[in-house]
Amino acid sequence: MKNLLEFLIKDDVLSGMYSGDIRVFNEKEIVTGEDDTYRVDRLVFKRDKIYVIDYKTGENYNEKHRAQIKRYMKILNDIYRKECTGILIYVDERKKVIVNG
Repeated sequence: MKNLLEFLIKDDVLSGMYSGDIRVFNEKEIVTGEDDTYRVDRLVFKRDKIYVIDYKTGENYNEKHRAQIKRYMKILNDIYRKECTGILIYVDERKKVIVNG
């Protein structure tokens, strides 16, 4: 656990997702216009931008993960009309993948 916390707070991008002038929602449900419901691991609102964070454990990068987070980003952009960036965090590997809208 200590190594994971170090990874999160020492990474230039990730450290800003856990402190500062942000509004955070964990395990946030979002609903589409078609009444489909999704649960986002972590949403971080910073001024004019939304970060969508999805944690993966016991898994390696997969294009399905990118497609999943892009779906979340599209839904949130449709709702809030703000730029969205996705971050896939592979907990076991201490790796992040940035997904731009």
